[in-house]
Amino acid sequence: MKEEPQFPQVRQDEIQLAIRFVRESPKYSHLAPSDDEPRWDWLMFRTIANKIAELRKPDSNLAHLTGVVVRQFVPAWNKGMRLLGMAYRDAMMAVFRKRKEWQGKLRRRKKGKKEPPENAGQLVLI
Repeated sequence: MKEEPQFPQVRQDEIQLAIRFVRESPKYSHLAPSDDEPRWDWLMFRTIANKIAELRKPDSNLAHLTGVVVRQFVPAWNKGMRLLGMAYRDAMMAVFRKRKEWQGKLRRRKKGKKEPPENAGQLVLI
């Protein structure tokens, strides 16, 4: 029986990227704490990200799954909570976009790298 692939948990630098995204966003910057020491926001990003990694399947729609998980932790009771949920969702999507860019770079490096031919007793012109 084939086992489902395990998606990686979010690293600390990715959480910092999400917090920086919220701080620098013109739409959400007023929601971010004013000091440089993340508190509950760091824990909330970590919790949301790990839940996404836990529920994610290879054929998941990542944007939809992220929205569902954010709504579990930040219910949209009023306009302020909806805005906070949107900030978390957009920040997590920024993290996932960054991962996708990085994976693309790794794939391009692997494609560009030429492996030496196998030694099958054939003459190879260099």
